[in-house]
Amino acid sequence: MWNKRKILTQILSLLVLLLPVSIVLATLTPPDTGIDEPEILGTFTVNLEVVNVKDLYAWQVRLMYDPHTLVLTEFTPGGFVGSKYATESMDLVQDIFVNATDIGSGLLLLGGSLVGNVPGKDGAGLLAKVTFGYLSNDYEQPQIVFGNKPFETKLLGSDGHVIPIGEEILLELRI
Repeated sequence: MWNKRKILTQILSLLVLLLPVSIVLATLTPPDTGIDEPEILGTFTVNLEVVNVKDLYAWQVRLMYDPHTLVLTEFTPGGFVGSKYATESMDLVQDIFVNATDIGSGLLLLGGSLVGNVPGKDGAGLLAKVTFGYLSNDYEQPQIVFGNKPFETKLLGSDGHVIPIGEEILLELRI
């Protein structure tokens, strides 16, 4: 009988000691939500390029992609017009690059501008690089959205005029 009482006392003591540890572990362990993050199968980068432009001072491009099959992972300035992110310290900046990812699901707004009383740039150049992760091998390429206000795609000259995009002046996404 003494052995049973001693064993029972030891078990109760052990339970009393382990109870606080289990409570701490339960509060530190995050609950399983059952929602798995989608797995990115791979990535690809598209270059946003302008070709045969004259006097480009500023630009704004709206990209559309399927958020069910693509995930935006990174975007960087291309440097042709817009090479520095707009920040609080804008001393001696010649051009800026801006972006907005909160304009809607599957939408990305990018832009760039020269700064000051300077002429626009001529020729061809890289405006931005955008990297996407794909969640499925069956995905559609992102597209440039033309003509939808308020975030319409447009090119502007140094005097503020809209530069028409068409047969002569191209705006392209290249992989």
